[in-house]
Amino acid sequence: PDELMLRRYGVFRAISGRVHKTYNPSICYIDFDKHFPDGIPYQWVHARGIDYHESRIPWSIGWMSASPEDEWFLWQEFHPAIDGPNAYNTYEIAKAMLRKSGDYYYNVNLIDPLANKKQPNTLFSATEDLNRHFAQIRDESGIGTSAFWQGWDTKGTKGRDEIARRFKNAVRCGKPFNNRVKEFGKTKRLPTLWISHKCPKFNKSIINWTYGEYVTTHTKAVNDPKSTPQQKNSHDAMVLECLAKDSRLLYAAHMINNPPRQAIRRVISIAGR
Repeated sequence: PDELMLRRYGVFRAISGRVHKTYNPSICYIDFDKHFPDGIPYQWVHARGIDYHESRIPWSIGWMSASPEDEWFLWQEFHPAIDGPNAYNTYEIAKAMLRKSGDYYYNVNLIDPLANKKQPNTLFSATEDLNRHFAQIRDESGIGTSAFWQGWDTKGTKGRDEIARRFKNAVRCGKPFNNRVKEFGKTKRLPTLWISHKCPKFNKSIINWTYGEYVTTHTKAVNDPKSTPQQKNSHDAMVLECLAKDSRLLYAAHMINNPPRQAIRRVISIAGR
């Protein structure tokens, strides 16, 4: 949008500071009900991610699914408050997540490794509490499917690069389920990522997440933005990036199209009979 304003009307803005410059909400931000009137197919690979916070800042929770055509769809979000009059405790968050998750089986359940730290009042970590509450609620109420939460990988920018690449491909494709292209005489599928209109906070965070800025106006005008992104608006984007590092999502299309088969072993006599 900023580039459009620059080219068409000559309105100059600082567009180089955005982390995900390849994200175009007019294309990548889709109407979920239009493309999925019957919901996400069950046979796809499904994932959940939680950006955990100890206090004040609400948790950022996202639901993502990968299609056999190597397209990812972020289709649901949840931001439970952990402070104030409407605060959730871990049990209430787990129950709300199970209700929102439906009957899908989630192959990937990742949370910020900060949640693995032991809490001084209970001597359990938030990750252990989630796993215990998920199992308890499922046994008592029959809600949702089994799941195991584990800390995600925090090293490197592999996930950020993957998200940027998929946004760029989505802009090239123009719409979901249109990622088949022909290059150098070969037909292939472009990996894409689409954000559902049911995730407005994720959409806003991706647009507004920028690199660090300098304090004075003169320094801003002379220097480029810092190489490290700001913490503000990073929580939702971190969920996407850390999910994008998981090999189960990266190779989800291959696993869906080529499910593992049970090996057939034949009993052979040592004597050769």
